[in-house]
Amino acid sequence: WAEELDGVDEPTLLAPGAADWAGAGVERVEVELSMAETRELARRASELGITLNTAVQGAWAVLISQLTGIQDVMFGATVSGRPAELHGVDTMVGMFINTLPVRARIAPADTLADLLVDLQRHQAALLDHHHYGLADIQRSTGLQTLFDTLVVYESYPTDQSGLAEANNRAGIHCTGLRPYAGSTHYPLAVIAVATAQLQLSLEYRQDLFAHATVEDMGARLLRILRELLADPGRRIAGIDTLEPWDRARLDAFNDTEAAVPDEPVHRIIERQTAATPDAVAVRCGEVALTYRELDERAARLAVGLRRRGAGPETLVALALPRSTDLVVAVVGILKAGAAYLPIDPKYASDRLVFMLEDAGPVLLLTDLATAPALPATDVPHVHLEDIDLAATADRTVLPTDLRPDNLAYVMYTSGSTGTPKGAALTHANIVGPVTRLAEILGSGPTSRMLGAASVNFDISVFEYFLTLTTGGCVEMVRDVLVLGEGGDWEGRVVHTVPSALGEVLDRCTGALRLETVVLAGEAFPPDLLHKIRAVMPGTRVINGYGQTEDFYAMTFDIPDAWEGEGGMPIGTPLSNIRVYVLDGALNPVPPGAVGEVYVAGRVGRGYYGRPGLTSERFVADPFGPAGERMYRTGDLARRTGEGHLEFAGRNDSQVKVRGFRVEPHEVEAAIVAHPEVERAVVIARDGRGSSKQLIAYAVRSEGVEGLDPREVREFLAERLPDYMVPAAIVPVDRMPLTPNGKLDRAALPEPEFTGEVYRAPRTEDEARLAELFREVLGLDRVGLDDNFFALGGHSLLATQLIGRVERAFGVGLPIRVVFEHPTVAALADRLRTDAGSHVEDRFAPLLTIRSEGEGEPLWFVQPGFGLGWSYLNFAPHVRDRPVYAFQAPAFSGAPSPRSMEEFVHDCLRRIQEVQPAGPYHLFGWSFGGTAAHAMAVELERRGHEVGLLGLLDCAPSTYFHDAEVPPPHDVERVLSEYVGSMLAPEDVRDVVRRAAVAWINHMEILQGFTSPVHVGNALFFKATRSQDGRYAGDDGNWKQHVTGTVEAYDIEADHEGMCDAAPAAEISRIVNRKLGTA
Repeated sequence: WAEELDGVDEPTLLAPGAADWAGAGVERVEVELSMAETRELARRASELGITLNTAVQGAWAVLISQLTGIQDVMFGATVSGRPAELHGVDTMVGMFINTLPVRARIAPADTLADLLVDLQRHQAALLDHHHYGLADIQRSTGLQTLFDTLVVYESYPTDQSGLAEANNRAGIHCTGLRPYAGSTHYPLAVIAVATAQLQLSLEYRQDLFAHATVEDMGARLLRILRELLADPGRRIAGIDTLEPWDRARLDAFNDTEAAVPDEPVHRIIERQTAATPDAVAVRCGEVALTYRELDERAARLAVGLRRRGAGPETLVALALPRSTDLVVAVVGILKAGAAYLPIDPKYASDRLVFMLEDAGPVLLLTDLATAPALPATDVPHVHLEDIDLAATADRTVLPTDLRPDNLAYVMYTSGSTGTPKGAALTHANIVGPVTRLAEILGSGPTSRMLGAASVNFDISVFEYFLTLTTGGCVEMVRDVLVLGEGGDWEGRVVHTVPSALGEVLDRCTGALRLETVVLAGEAFPPDLLHKIRAVMPGTRVINGYGQTEDFYAMTFDIPDAWEGEGGMPIGTPLSNIRVYVLDGALNPVPPGAVGEVYVAGRVGRGYYGRPGLTSERFVADPFGPAGERMYRTGDLARRTGEGHLEFAGRNDSQVKVRGFRVEPHEVEAAIVAHPEVERAVVIARDGRGSSKQLIAYAVRSEGVEGLDPREVREFLAERLPDYMVPAAIVPVDRMPLTPNGKLDRAALPEPEFTGEVYRAPRTEDEARLAELFREVLGLDRVGLDDNFFALGGHSLLATQLIGRVERAFGVGLPIRVVFEHPTVAALADRLRTDAGSHVEDRFAPLLTIRSEGEGEPLWFVQPGFGLGWSYLNFAPHVRDRPVYAFQAPAFSGAPSPRSMEEFVHDCLRRIQEVQPAGPYHLFGWSFGGTAAHAMAVELERRGHEVGLLGLLDCAPSTYFHDAEVPPPHDVERVLSEYVGSMLAPEDVRDVVRRAAVAWINHMEILQGFTSPVHVGNALFFKATRSQDGRYAGDDGNWKQHVTGTVEAYDIEADHEGMCDAAPAAEISRIVNRKLGTA
């Protein structure tokens, strides 16, 4: 069972977070195949060599994969528990039934036949192990639960004629008999009865599923079974489980075609100016401009820009303070036919330089006060003061042939790679959404809109153009937080991000009388809705949705009666926008299933000057007119029964901590579950070297005087795996915000790893040791009882600590001692105990990683750079046996081996000094794997037994025969980052130089050696995420060098990360199982 579930790292749950079943409220939905369909399904199953049970299980696996978005799915299945080899088992009375996990790996490129044959093969291999208890099986995975759905297949024979005869004699007639699983504690169970017709009953908990939802599931399950009986060779990605009525509902959802003005946005403003010339268009403090004044100033500015080179399809960078003239400048640039490139002086100088160089604007419009804050570039500056905005504008120089598809603005947004990218949007991208938004909001000449967003943020597009195209007034302010700083403000519309509004409501000292609040740009927490209703009762709340790449896509007008059950809907599409929720094969997902959001219709042009990135994110729309594109947002959502979309997070927000994948939102949800925490943000910060650490920032709940980080961590430790518990919990009064009003992650304070209650060192040695802890961990203070690993330490930092201890105390300690004695007090005691004893050199040719254990040792052979320290990550996971690692002689000053034969001879001599007799268990990563294989062959030649041979992402020696050996300085450059992360700064240069010597020596001896043939078996561990494929593309490379089996395991890592914490833990589990110590 451990082998079958190896690699399972998440449960498959249709109802995550479901409370324990109270024993009531179970309903069912019944569906069935016809007799003809059942016969055909049985024939197909026979052709494939599978049972009907497997066919039902495979269909359910496909369906729950679609519903959950998981490709490695699990569900429960009942087995009889009556093995045929047990004599008389069919006459025994008692409950033998057992529930066991079924695992199905859903690869979209596979066919249904592939899936079912694989499922049958795995099930057959487990037949002899059906007596194991589910709790024991589950415990081996380390997960709290594996699944929450059950498949029951009832095929026991029933003597129907005998029952009928008995009923007739008794004068009774029984009706309504149906299979029943009782639903036990599973939210949903599928019961299949094999009669002349395949009958399926879906039993479900009414507190978790709506009847209509389960009806949908039943219908889709039948569709998958019908796909199977029609064509088992159909690819899983091509299976369509949408009912015709559901597809019609999707079509209606995206039936948004509507007439909108077919002209540039500034032309609409000009028409509004003609209609209401004396109405106030924009106000900032005491300064106000009417529509006529705004139009005249913008026209004069446009003429000045036009004469300086601005025109259609050119960019004018814009850097002005928040004032009425900022709005004049935006409109003026558009009148000149150009597009504006907002430049916020508050942003970092290097970001501004990048934007200007990347976009290449023809001009930079600023003023004399702002110009000194801008970085020096080659872009010509135009100061607003240099243009006479009071002169008569010669409008004849302004373009008259602009179209809606002309560029209107380029707005830079952060890229996933860290490089900003400029989203290019046209006039049509503005006009369509603001026309529909104006209808939704009822905007008109009496509207007052708060102009609070940075011009760098597309909420400003909403504020300016929705207002100015409908005759309202934009009231410019510093930012939205001014609403919470005293005084009353009455207006119709405020548009901001949820985190900023939450800050306003926390600060608010006066009355806020707002007709409508529109929130977008971040996930909308339901708790914020309750706060809005408490502070501003009667205010209309709208949740908006869109990206910089498409401006605005959807809205959800929150009903007054809505209480925030479930997630916050993001609504329905605006005019001429289509929104799809698709799976990995670009198929629409069923209602309730999570998929990625794609926006189509009038989306932006793409990324300015980035055709490659544009083609990656703006892809062909398979559902729309020919030639149209859709934007891949990276957001996840699900369709609700009411026809809305509900935001479900990001598909790229995962981070890796110690090699494990972590979803920060999951950790945030666990923290907010603490009764004293109101809000939390979790980020991954760089630790020492290349490591990542989770850091949580928590805002205490109202009425809580102080938040105890230690208590919160203990709370989380009971609910989350250790790698998901943040290294630090940082209490903050409020979350910092960017100029756009979004969470400013860069402004979050650095964490303080305070550890245990501080107990000062008592002796000079303890004080020196505490100082070494502090230096290595980068902390302000470390006390006697602080745990090295709880403070953010890990195995590579442990090697740095040991090096510093050796220099400070003149005593060498095995690196394992840090794992065994992780506090200052405990390590100081060990130092006193070891005073005058044997000193172990961390650069010794043979490194003792762990000395305790009853089993035969594991012997790890050094990788190419020569150090065995990477294998330290195996120490916590290998069960009950010593662990040793070889290291290159270059580090101890001994001569390097002249051949692989000499290398093997020296290693085996050292092994047999410690372990005279076998079996010998040899492992190696990279070069170490090639060498371990050679050592195994030599041991066999000498008549010794080889137990396990583990090859970690390595290749036979022939791979290296034609490789060019680079010069030492190139090798040092490549190794400096990886090896340097294990060392104190003062050691890096010397150790990297020695590592390069070892690496070159290993290459040279491989080139003069041919890997022999091992008469036995091997385990091969492949790094599935390697980019260059340099090492052993698959286990087939080793099969000509191993007479037995090469048992291959995929490890989610790249080559360099093969011995990181998570891969090491996974490999160790397999090794333990093979050695009988799992």
